[in-house]
Amino acid sequence: MPEIPYGGRATITKDRNSIGIVIPSKKNWFVIIFLTAWLGGWLMGETSAINQVINGNSNGVADTFIAFWLIMWTIGGCGAITILLWFIGGQEQINVDNGELEIGKQILELEFQRSIE
Repeated sequence: MPEIPYGGRATITKDRNSIGIVIPSKKNWFVIIFLTAWLGGWLMGETSAINQVINGNSNGVADTFIAFWLIMWTIGGCGAITILLWFIGGQEQINVDNGELEIGKQILELEFQRSIE
């Protein structure tokens, strides 16, 4: 009985002197739904902290803590947004052109690549 090969997720393109492989990110629907809901709560905390820092309704020590908390909260939210965007539209790219290897990742239209010679 002949084996039917699995098509896979990768797209391979070949030219005369180059080869390119594009691998889309695996979609983890639980993480996508969870992070979307989590970011809704994150946005409420972010706007509340920004409002408190702008209005300055507390004393100096509390303002310092809220400002520090806001910075850390924003960094965590940016990380969660990056992960969410990776699961939605991320892909890995591998290109070999005339003996030069490029490995990169792309999230929507943002590309991060490095060359290895």
